[in-house]
Amino acid sequence: KQWYQRRVRGSTEDNLFHFIQVFQERYGSTHPSFHIGTLQSAMTAAFSLPADLKRPLILFFHSDKAMTAHLFCSQLLCSENISSYIDEHFVLWPFDLTQKRLQSEALDECQNVFGLEARREMERRVPDMLPMLIIITKVKGSPQVFRIFNGEINPDMLMAQLVE
Repeated sequence: KQWYQRRVRGSTEDNLFHFIQVFQERYGSTHPSFHIGTLQSAMTAAFSLPADLKRPLILFFHSDKAMTAHLFCSQLLCSENISSYIDEHFVLWPFDLTQKRLQSEALDECQNVFGLEARREMERRVPDMLPMLIIITKVKGSPQVFRIFNGEINPDMLMAQLVE
């Protein structure tokens, strides 16, 4: 089943439910919990809590067409250690960028939340550097990119960087 063979005009939530269904069919049920909702709702889940409960947000941009997508998902996101750590310390928001239309939708959503400069930075990276994890933290009340990982990172390196 191809991720991009989904409803073309579905809501963000519909698309995420489909993404998760296909992800689990391919890779099983051991993976981090995916936030279902808009990017703005993921930001709220990550940052609108008391200070001791706030967690950074990870944006997971995926493309079925990326050469490293299968290894990235099966060896990194589905690693029990990485999955558990992400669930405990982060909010994870996935977005499928396999189709051009979906890339445009994600870029629009990023621009609405992070501004035009963030969109331009994403345009330089998408689709060539997918899959990608982007860690967003809140600094002085503003969301900022803390770290970016692309599909070529190995599990040990990712875990070490997440813990850092």
